[in-house]
Parts: sequence; C-alpha cells; structure tokens
Amino acid sequence: ETNAGAGAPCARAAMPAQQRCWLAALLLLALALRLGWVLLIDPEPKLEGGDGPFYLHLGDQIARGRGLRYGEPVAVVGPVYPAYLAGMQMLLGPERVVVAARVGQSFIGVALATLLFALGRCWKGPQAGLMAAGLVAVDFRFIVESGSIYTESLLTTLLMFGLWLYVLSLERDRPLWWVLAGAVIGAAALTRGVVQLLPLALLMHLRVKRTGRRL
Repeated sequence: ETNAGAGAPCARAAMPAQQRCWLAALLLLALALRLGWVLLIDPEPKLEGGDGPFYLHLGDQIARGRGLRYGEPVAVVGPVYPAYLAGMQMLLGPERVVVAARVGQSFIGVALATLLFALGRCWKGPQAGLMAAGLVAVDFRFIVESGSIYTESLLTTLLMFGLWLYVLSLERDRPLWWVLAGAVIGAAALTRGVVQLLPLALLMHLRVKRTGRRL
C-alpha cells in the first residue's frame, strides 16, 4: 500500500530543501555515470550478434517509411523501441543513430531514477524514495543498459511510469489519470510482450483494494 495517510502525498506534499538537493545530486550523478559510460568508457559498442542490429534495422525501416519489416513484416517484437530508434535516425541521421539512442537512454535512466524516487516517496516517504533513486543511479547494470541497443532501459522506465500513474489514479480516481496509466502501460506492453499480463494483476489489486480485502 502507498503512504496514504493524507489526501495526496505522492504528488503535492512539499519536500524540504535538503531533500530536494539530495534528489538533484542523485539525478546528476545518474546522468554523469551514464554519459561517462556511453561517451568515454564504451563509446563504440560492439553490435555484432544479439538484438542490437535487429532493432537498428527495424528502426531504419520505420524511418524510411517501410514499416516494421525485416525482409517481410515483423510481428515478433513490439513497435515502440524500433520507433524510438527511428525517431533518433530521422532527427540526426543514420550515421549518428547509435550515439543518439545511447545518449537518449542515458536521460531515460535519469527518468527511471526520478520515477523510483516518486514511487518510494508514495510508499514509505522521501527517505525511501531517495534510497531507491540512489541505488538505481549507481547500479552498474542499469548504467550499462543505458548504453545498449536493447529495449530494457525504455521498458523499465515505461513500467515505472505506468505504476506511478496507477498509484496517482488510485489517489485521485479521475478518468484522465486512469487513461494516462492505461496508455503508458499499453506502451510498455508494445515494447515487450511480457508486460501484457500486468493489467490483469493491477485489475486484481484494484478489486481487492476497493472491496477492502487483503491479498
């Protein structure tokens, strides 16, 4: 359960200046570590084998207006991450798409840390949120993922964004928040199909919560 003693603790409660400074420092650290990895430590990743070249090809096909194709139309992957790569290619060109995608994912990693702070704050308060943001900021696995041409960085951030919007929807119970939560979770499912069962789990949680039962 969230920290629901007040009306809307997740979004509106003011944070002390010291906690805001800590959060800003952690987010800057997260960005610096990811950009350092992408631009300095591993500026030319090896993309042979694995899913990286496959996703780059799909992104190139979308950028050229050919749709999600690998020779023939592809239905085994979701369109969201190839569309992200296509957007980078259309903005900066095919020569810079890998660098642009990796730098973009560095900022996506900062968004992930921010969302984990928000969720931790909803659950147990600002200290828990700062701990969650700090852990993901310095976790080497998340740093490396920011520099990989894989779905994980975008997928994880969309998942956390969807869960945060779900928590806000529970608090505010307005149609707009429910629509936003559904849209973001839907985008996550279109990134990786493994997310498709998450809405069922959230519906079960919602039913249990509204009937006053416990899981």
